Amino acid sequence: MPKTRTGRRAAIATAVLGVAVAAAAALSFSGEITDRLYLWRNFGRLSSSAEATYDPWSGEFRAEYASGSELRRDVLFPGGPVPAKHLTWGTPLVPQCNFAFSGNTDGFFLFPIPFRETCALEFFLEVPLMRSDGRVSAVIMSSPDGQDRLAASFATLELWREGKRTRQWPAQEPRFQQPPTSWIRGAGDVRLRVERSPEPGGEDSRVRIWYDTEGENVLVNSSVLPGARGFAGFSWYMAKFIVRRVSIRGTLDRPAAVKLLHEKAGGRGF
Repeated sequence: MPKTRTGRRAAIATAVLGVAVAAAAALSFSGEITDRLYLWRNFGRLSSSAEATYDPWSGEFRAEYASGSELRRDVLFPGGPVPAKHLTWGTPLVPQCNFAFSGNTDGFFLFPIPFRETCALEFFLEVPLMRSDGRVSAVIMSSPDGQDRLAASFATLELWREGKRTRQWPAQEPRFQQPPTSWIRGAGDVRLRVERSPEPGGEDSRVRIWYDTEGENVLVNSSVLPGARGFAGFSWYMAKFIVRRVSIRGTLDRPAAVKLLHEKAGGRGF
C-alpha cells in the first residue's frame, strides 16, 4: 500500500508539472506573438526612414537613409554630442550637400535599433583626406555606451573592449592589407558592405567586408569574431570623409526593441 500511495503521488506531481510546463510554454509563445505584433505596429518609431520595413515572422528590420534630414533624427551619441564642426548632416535641398553625412577629426554615433544574430551595413564612402593613422569605421555591433563593439575600419575588422581596441583581423586580399591611404583616399565613391551572421554550432560570428568600385566587387575580409548583439553605427578618427546612402538591415533583438519602444513611450503601450 505505501508503494501505491507513493506511485500515485509521483503520478500526480508529474501531471501537475506537465500542466505547469505546458502553461509556461503557452504563455511564452503568447508573449512572443504579442511582441511580434507590437513591433509590427510600432517599428516605425525606431527609425525616421521612409524606407523602413519590418517582417514580424523573420524578425528582419531594414532602413535606408539617403538624406541626413532623416538620419540626424535617429542617431545616439554614446560619447556625448559630436561638435557641429566635426559632423555635417546632408540635405537634398543644397546640391553640394546631397549626402547622408560628412565627418572629420573624430566622432561616434549609433542607430537606435538593437540587432542580434545578423546585421549588415552598406554605404558609399568618399575619403578626400586622412592621416596615416586615421580611420572611418562601420560599427556592426555595439553596447549602448559604445565601450564594447565590433567594427570594420576599411578592410580591417576590430574588436573593442571597455573603450580600447584589443584585437584586429586584417584583410585576406593582399592589396587591401596596405594602409587604406594607399587605396581608398582620392578613389571617389567606394561602396562598402559589412555583414555579420552567426557561425553554425557556436556563439561566434562570421563578419565579411566587401569593397566595390567601378564595377569591381571584392570580398576583402571574412573572419570569425566573438558573437555579440547591440547597435550599429559609425565612428571616425583623423579623417575627412563623406557618406552617401546608408542601408542597414538585420534581425531585430525583439526584447530589447520592445523595451526601447516602451521607454520612448514613457512606459505606456501604444
